[in-house]
Amino acid sequence: MKKILVVDDEPSVLGLAKHALEEGGYEVHVCDTGRRALEELARLRPDLLILDVMLPGVDGFTLMGKISADEDSRALAVIVFTALEAARVLFQKFPQVKAYVAKPFSPAELLKTARAILEPDSAQAEPA
Repeated sequence: MKKILVVDDEPSVLGLAKHALEEGGYEVHVCDTGRRALEELARLRPDLLILDVMLPGVDGFTLMGKISADEDSRALAVIVFTALEAARVLFQKFPQVKAYVAKPFSPAELLKTARAILEPDSAQAEPA
């Protein structure tokens, strides 16, 4: 089973994302700070990270810098959660960022985006 780590400081976002992704058949872990996310990344070794831009302490952009500099997490696929359109420009320098999901988000759209990254063959096979 593919593992996903969702990092956001809003409990309602974490709950909604966790539920949607678990319904899609993924093992989902959540955390609410960038600092804790670094620990969880090392412990869990997820297949996908869903990362909020605005986090207390270590923000999403700083966290992406640490991820891309670390040999163990450098290849990790990332979806950036953001309510800020300007964040897309900031995150363009990170090849790990495969998609952006605007907040507020649709649980179905989040699942579809995650599935397209984690299972590209099955996503293409789905009827339009």
